[in-house]
Amino acid sequence: MIPSFVDESTPPGESDVFTMLAGGPDDWVALHSLDLAPWNRGLRTEIDFVVLVPDLGILCVEVKSQRDITFQDDRWSPPEIRRSPFKQACDGQHAFYRKLKYIAPRFKHVPVVHCCVFPNASFDVSPNLSVQPWELIDARRFRSFSSAVQFCRALSENFRASIESDANLSPLAIPLSREQVESMIAFCLPVQKRRPDAREEIIRREQEIERILRTQQKPILQLATSNERVVVNGGAGTGKTLIALEIARRAAESGRRVGLLCFNQLVGEWMKQRVAKTTPPLPNLTVGRAIQTMAELAGLEMPANPDRQFWENDLPQALEERLTDPDLRATAQFDYLVLDEAQ
Repeated sequence: MIPSFVDESTPPGESDVFTMLAGGPDDWVALHSLDLAPWNRGLRTEIDFVVLVPDLGILCVEVKSQRDITFQDDRWSPPEIRRSPFKQACDGQHAFYRKLKYIAPRFKHVPVVHCCVFPNASFDVSPNLSVQPWELIDARRFRSFSSAVQFCRALSENFRASIESDANLSPLAIPLSREQVESMIAFCLPVQKRRPDAREEIIRREQEIERILRTQQKPILQLATSNERVVVNGGAGTGKTLIALEIARRAAESGRRVGLLCFNQLVGEWMKQRVAKTTPPLPNLTVGRAIQTMAELAGLEMPANPDRQFWENDLPQALEERLTDPDLRATAQFDYLVLDEAQ
């Protein structure tokens, strides 16, 4: 299991699946909580578990912890499920495979499939063109497993069914070697949201920022940790942007998806450069000019030399049209937002 523990903010369903995977076959590797944001125009593409199964391939697992999950009239319930869990799992699978094929083309033959686990909710998959029964393990089946071995055996069965149903996938002719698995782990780690092994570096950087910040600036960092909304006023050169950077970093290090945005293009580029040097890297931190970031999230192309008509009319109208798409709203949403130059 990477990491080898779950923190207290982990949803209960994920904790249950984590426990089951931890008791699985010794040669399986499960990476918990991957954020693939930088691979998809900065949109939210998260995978709850990426499971490396040497004799089968790679399984991307989406977990929903809610106790009552329904789909009716094109809407999922409860409201916090903003898009189809099955589409979310499928998107994660394809985003992961695209990057795998790009960075490590030697692994392009490895099957990558997905499934959903609802540990606490019963959910029937009726015959349809979009979702197949082997894409889900619901509460009735999950709670019927008396051991982790049974759960992992069920995942393997679903894995094989997914390969058989997809003409673009072929079973592995030879199981992945330990060296190949280790190589995939190294490929995954840079995009891991929670990096407990990097805690020492995080502490060192926090100590450095404490040294840099003036005495009157330090309480603002404390206020930001205990208040949902904080407004900071100050003249030029008083350190507002430095505080904004540090607040955004700390929020991202806690596992949240964070937007650090500003009005000015030059300031946006400067902040991007500063964040790019952060160790460990923070793929769940999006930085830049607000209007440009919104256009990128919405998949809108920017003209070479945009005029005033574009900035004041064309772009806002195009953004408004795109933001009415529920799927985009779900994937483009931030958990935490920091605005430098809030005008």
